[in-house]
Amino acid sequence: MLLSSTSKKITHDIEVLTIESGSFTISSVYKPPGQNLDLSMPGHFNNQKTQFVVSDFNCHSTTWGYGETGSNGQLLEQWAEATSLSLLHDPKLPCSFNRKIWKRGYNPDNCFVSRNIHDTCCKNVYNAIPKTQHRPIGIQVYSTIKTTKISFRRRFNFMKARWPEYSQVLDEEITNLAPTPSNYHIFVESLRKISRRYIPRGCRQHYIPGLSNASRDTLEQYEQLFAEDPFSDQTITCGTALMTALSEAREKKWVETLDRMDMSHSSKIAWNLIKKLDGDPKLSKAPANVTPNQVANQLLLNGKFNSKRQKTKIKRLIPTENTNFQKSFTMKELNNGINTMKNGKAAGNDDMCVEQIKNVGPGTKEWILKLFNVCRETFQIPKLWRKSKALLKPGKIQSLRKATDPYPSFAICLSSTKD
Repeated sequence: MLLSSTSKKITHDIEVLTIESGSFTISSVYKPPGQNLDLSMPGHFNNQKTQFVVSDFNCHSTTWGYGETGSNGQLLEQWAEATSLSLLHDPKLPCSFNRKIWKRGYNPDNCFVSRNIHDTCCKNVYNAIPKTQHRPIGIQVYSTIKTTKISFRRRFNFMKARWPEYSQVLDEEITNLAPTPSNYHIFVESLRKISRRYIPRGCRQHYIPGLSNASRDTLEQYEQLFAEDPFSDQTITCGTALMTALSEAREKKWVETLDRMDMSHSSKIAWNLIKKLDGDPKLSKAPANVTPNQVANQLLLNGKFNSKRQKTKIKRLIPTENTNFQKSFTMKELNNGINTMKNGKAAGNDDMCVEQIKNVGPGTKEWILKLFNVCRETFQIPKLWRKSKALLKPGKIQSLRKATDPYPSFAICLSSTKD
């Protein structure tokens, strides 16, 4: 950063330090706690339209978190209004000064920016300085368009899948494969290979909601202007026009989403929308140290008591019993089991989603049916069905991780077949 000019001015023990660089100025102000506010800024403070003020004013006002507004706080608000500056304050951020004796936090430090860039600036409160009660503050300037960064994780796009080719090639692939538990891993590998061929599996790491082909050219122009001078009038005007176009596109999509939303038909879309509206990343709840298994165990311990009622026992005659599992599975039962599975569920250890199973061809269904009957006759199941895939949910403690995560999809389908 090249400095055009610097100046320091002290009036009534109020110290003001201002530097000018390019198309903006940065000022730092310090006012002692017992001093009345009487600001006198340097001459080149108004040389640029874009101004940043980061200071320790020691003024009280309800606007930045105090219980009452003092005379110095009113003077500071009037000064900011006269100089066309806007306050940056977020009540969710921690206080910049913590009094250990009283165990309370205060905000004597304030940030002011020009009104033309208020929407693109954010106040940050950093970690406390060692062996002090102060936290440094700073201003972070963003572009008008904030790109949503997504972690690189490939996901199947089932809406664009070519299901006819997928089912046909899978039927041809397993024609000569014996339906035995030992060959199940071969079937899984074939399904994975064919799925990668006919189901799109991409990932966008940078996404801007509402961006259309018409506004893409405006975005490129804005990025070029922002790289040259982020605070120029042309950059701000271009950013405002781009934000207006994106807001109109998002509003149109929002209206269409509300018109299509139906809680009685598909509540999944509606609840996902409600969760997005209610999401607040700054309000994070600490995970509980008590697991659901511990709660269930305590309920069982509390429920054990001596009962005067006589318990009846059923004596089973296993050699002469007749069960439904003595009969072979039928295609009707298999189709019923597949249809009862819900879309959008997490894949098991075999990495097969419900959508992939529901769109298999008749040849693959016949192979699956024979596999189920072989498992019933030989009392053997594939090794993958004995495993579970542990996925730690966001916000959970690693030490409380339990293997209660999804089983393989075909194992669930097999249990649903006879329900």
